[in-house]
Amino acid sequence: FGGDPSLFLHVEPDSPQDRRICTNPLSWKENDSEYISHEYNLGGLDLMHPRTMFWYLIGVSRASTRVTQPTKTESISDAQCKDGNLFVTKPSDYGYGWWLHPAWTFAMFPGQNLHPYDYNLFFYNIRQNTVDR
Repeated sequence: FGGDPSLFLHVEPDSPQDRRICTNPLSWKENDSEYISHEYNLGGLDLMHPRTMFWYLIGVSRASTRVTQPTKTESISDAQCKDGNLFVTKPSDYGYGWWLHPAWTFAMFPGQNLHPYDYNLFFYNIRQNTVDR
């Protein structure tokens, strides 16, 4: 589900411009094609809560009344590097969506690219890696 490679910037393989590096946020290995199960995901952050979006859409201007703390979701996603790109299995909507628009497609890049959600999907692994270093 990580995206349609044909929609990525086209660079000939093995050319000097082909410098893509993929670091798997569940194993922290570079360009390693090993599949890492969602069980190694320490947790991610849910997307914007529907109540937060509602307050935003009706124009409530004070952040203290419109911001809701995102919740932690354990084992939200798996990860695997392939050809310099990180691929994940599509996360479920975790109980909410945007009416007819599923939650995880709201800010998706073309080709089902979930790059805008990197921090949401791997937040607690990134946090732990920072502490470890």
